[in-house]
Amino acid sequence: MESQDVGTKLRQQHAALKADIGTITALLSKEVPQADFPSWRLELLWALRDFSNDLHKHFDLEEEGGFLSSVLEVAPQHHQAVNRLEAEHKTLSAQLGQAIDELKGMAVSTRQQFPPIRENVERLFDQLGQHEATESELLQEAYIQDEGG
Repeated sequence: MESQDVGTKLRQQHAALKADIGTITALLSKEVPQADFPSWRLELLWALRDFSNDLHKHFDLEEEGGFLSSVLEVAPQHHQAVNRLEAEHKTLSAQLGQAIDELKGMAVSTRQQFPPIRENVERLFDQLGQHEATESELLQEAYIQDEGG
């Protein structure tokens, strides 16, 4: 896959993830009457599943001939950093899966169980932001060093 093609696809994936996060954040901040809770919970579950699908596509693109491979081609000394980032992909995926499982297993009438799920999802978004920043820094460092910067 050509690097320009990968770059375009990564930008599209970032836009999709950003939209997913916006949808989920809006749902998480909504005050929901008890009577509307079951439909709201289902809407949130589906939004998290959409986010999970987009996140996995994003990780696949980075790992399967995407920019992580290109970093190693130009700067093989960064193999430990790339390995850490790939391990974070697994951790972030597992955390998201756990949040989905917790939401799915939550009894409809027990809204008091929800705050820990919301906190876990918000923490996941923070971790993902940090992860993406680290990837960006690694990419810049690899190419700046390679070009003698």
